[in-house]
Amino acid sequence: MQKLTTSTAAATLGVDSKALDNILSRVASHLVPRGARGKSRRISVHVLELVAVALVLKRDLGIPTARRLALATKLSQPVRARLSVGPYGTTPLQLTP
Repeated sequence: MQKLTTSTAAATLGVDSKALDNILSRVASHLVPRGARGKSRRISVHVLELVAVALVLKRDLGIPTARRLALATKLSQPVRARLSVGPYGTTPLQLTP
C-alpha cells in the first residue's frame, strides 16, 4: 500500500502540515501509527481520502472534527442491499464509493 508523508498529504489537501498532524494525532490516532519526534508520519492513501472527505464536511457543514471523521469512514464503506424487481423478484445492489 502506498504511503505519503504528512507534508506531502498536507500539500495535497491544501492545509498546513501542523493542522493535518493535529487531526491525525487527536482524532485519527487509530488510523495511523504514532509518529516519532522529529520524523514525519507516513499515512496511507485511504486515510488521506478520509481526511479529505472530513475537510469537505467541515467546510460545507461545520461538523466537529471527531464526528466528520466518523461520517467520512461510514461514507467510504460500500453499500450492499437487495432491490425489488417487480412483485416476484429481487436483485443484489452494491454501491461502491
